[in-house]
Amino acid sequence: MANVDAPNGFTPASHMYGGVIRTKKMRIASAYGTDIFSGDVVTLSSGYLNQAGATSTPVGVFAGVQYTDTNGAPQWSNYWPASTATLGSEDATAYVYTDPAIIFEAQFTAGTQLLASLVISTLLPLLLVQQITDVQKKA
Repeated sequence: MANVDAPNGFTPASHMYGGVIRTKKMRIASAYGTDIFSGDVVTLSSGYLNQAGATSTPVGVFAGVQYTDTNGAPQWSNYWPASTATLGSEDATAYVYTDPAIIFEAQFTAGTQLLASLVISTLLPLLLVQQITDVQKKA
């Protein structure tokens, strides 16, 4: 069977230690001007979540967002639509996978070697530091 070409960023597959895969709550500024899709690598800037660029230091992988739209209706989405205004310009609540022990599946389109390099060079050392810390705590 041929591989299915359906790039979608990072999808959590399992937990390295058999733990539960959980998200952490973070903030997105009302009217933030860039789309963030589920599976996108994200970073922090001045305490707010942003889509990560090639030279950014990632904090995790975006899972979804919750906010109240300008009509007062609660919204939940697996992506942040660029420039979305929230009721009273309140921050939106983003859900981000930050646990370095989460194992992700990913499929990329051609030309994304830079992102793969970013993840390997930035997230892998963080994972190794976490493992060393965990071993030290158990000793």
